[in-house]
Amino acid sequence: MERALAIARRNHWPGSIGATLARTAACMRKLGRLDAAHEMLSEALQVMQPLQGSRNHTSAVLWMADLQIELEEYENALTNYRALQELAQRQGQRDMQIYARQGLVNALSKLQQVLPALEIAQEALRMGEQQNNILSQVTSLQLLASLYDKHGAQVALPMPVELQAAAENPQTPQLYYLERAYRLAETIEGNSISSILLNDIAHAYAKAGNFAAAYAFSQKTIASHSKLHHTAITNRATAIEMQHKAERARLESEHLRQLAQEQAQRAQLLQDANATRGVDAIDGPLRVEGLALQHHPDMALMLCDSEGQSMTSIFRQEGERLLPTLQISIDDHHSYSAQCVRERREIEMMKARGEYNPAQTSDASPTLSALFGPLIIGQRILGVITIQSEQEYVYGERERLIFRSLCAYGAIALANAHAYQQLQEAQQQLVAQEKLAALGSLVAGVAHELNTPLGNSLVAITGMQDQLQQLAQQLQDQSLRISDLQNFILDGQELATLAMRNMRAAANLVSNFKQIATNRHQQELHDFNLLHVTQDICATMAGQMQGAGHRVEIDIPENIMLYSFPSAYSQVLTGLLNNALTHAFFEREHGRITISAKLHKTQRVQICVTDNGQGIAEEHLKLIFDPFFTTRLGQGGNGLGLSICYNIVTSLLRGQIQVFSTVGNGTMFTLDLPLRADT
Repeated sequence: MERALAIARRNHWPGSIGATLARTAACMRKLGRLDAAHEMLSEALQVMQPLQGSRNHTSAVLWMADLQIELEEYENALTNYRALQELAQRQGQRDMQIYARQGLVNALSKLQQVLPALEIAQEALRMGEQQNNILSQVTSLQLLASLYDKHGAQVALPMPVELQAAAENPQTPQLYYLERAYRLAETIEGNSISSILLNDIAHAYAKAGNFAAAYAFSQKTIASHSKLHHTAITNRATAIEMQHKAERARLESEHLRQLAQEQAQRAQLLQDANATRGVDAIDGPLRVEGLALQHHPDMALMLCDSEGQSMTSIFRQEGERLLPTLQISIDDHHSYSAQCVRERREIEMMKARGEYNPAQTSDASPTLSALFGPLIIGQRILGVITIQSEQEYVYGERERLIFRSLCAYGAIALANAHAYQQLQEAQQQLVAQEKLAALGSLVAGVAHELNTPLGNSLVAITGMQDQLQQLAQQLQDQSLRISDLQNFILDGQELATLAMRNMRAAANLVSNFKQIATNRHQQELHDFNLLHVTQDICATMAGQMQGAGHRVEIDIPENIMLYSFPSAYSQVLTGLLNNALTHAFFEREHGRITISAKLHKTQRVQICVTDNGQGIAEEHLKLIFDPFFTTRLGQGGNGLGLSICYNIVTSLLRGQIQVFSTVGNGTMFTLDLPLRADT
């Protein structure tokens, strides 16, 4: 772009000068250099003043307005968006007319002018529909949703016409517009739906209280981020590979043909270095490759720091001896390694015996011959490889070719190691985001579940307080009658009972929530017989089962012994049996539960808990272990039982739990546990 701008200035081409300045400003904006971008766009608009209405000019006006939004110059942005609207109208640029209106919505929203922004957003949406421009429709729908989300609580915004006409109104305006945007985005072939849109939908569902849908869209958001990072890493690796091929193509073909067999063996060895996944692991193959050079040279690999101010040795070897780590400043004028980095070229050092060498280090033998090669990937220099010898004039053309190949492969190996490190960091970030999203969903569920019993208790206590104040006033006025006191006692008992019942429900909910985080230190490992412990658990629940008209059958061999946590296993099995009573046999009689077990694989046992109940719908199976997911809310279920079971099995018992079910054919839970939980 700098060359294009220089040519345009030299030839006094205002259109090319303005277009190049505007596109350079766009790059500066992406790099976060907003002031430089503003300066370039201002110059571009001034240069293109005679070309008002051209496509390049309207694009520059749009980019300037977008930049002013980022700089929080909302009034200036509003002026430019209006100017863009007029220019686009005169020139018949229909897409720019939509962009101008979308920008106006953003600027007016920032200036708290919500109702005008809403009208313009709806106008932009209609224009996108008329032009069959799906992407602009998606953007306009997102803007409409944003207006209701940011300003709906402060400003009385009108309900969308489509929701007004509906007999029922199950959606918020924000969710209505976001779902429309999502459905439109899905119709674009080959399009990856924006993670911003997916995250906005998850936020809207959570705000509406639909935590299952919010969690599902949170997962889609994480998957979208993962795909984006994976694509970026793949593209970077492809670019490095292409640069590597170009580097090899520049080598002298005739000499490579003469040394084909030797070079093939060398390439295989150095590819092992490229396959390594860490910077510290590549020095081994490079040392072995260095032995292909005559005189078994001394070698060193120096890497530049992130700021490009100094270099540190990854390894330094003199014969069979490893030398201490060395750090060199890039500005060191006595160091050949520093000179190699500064000048980005290969340097050869030859000294006669006895000649002074200012770069000689005190911990190494005198060096008379040396080669220094930069490790370069694209425009980035990673470090230096040097080979050295105590003999004079030992490096001929063959050694130089081998050394250049060594530098090229070393650079690729280092770049691969850095790319792999970036991939690991991206994966760790995604895992952290997924854990945070799950924690947010869990906390929201706890708050939602606690709200009802605490609210009821507050109502009861408030009523009791009001009656106490009334009783005290009657006592003070000497107007208290026995009937008033009796009524107070009766009402107080009812209110106290209501408050106590709801507080117990809240305490039970908190207790269940605490069990989700299983504490290994509160459990003890023991040897126990699986059959005997299972029989004891079933005996404690026999009254409940028989009273409800159900039975439990046990099919477990006598010889299965576990070294694990019997109390944790008891808690899991009790939870599964209670789940069957609450859900599988709801409004049913003569239910049957079978508990079976068998050894499989190596040192593992599979336990199956099967019932002949009503089964589980397919859409519920993937949510069954989520906290607070229940199909019987308010009818005996709080959605924590199976979540607790899942957490205990996968953490404390170090196993896995799965569920298989079809509606009408019962359900089977399988526990895959190690015989020893300490391994």
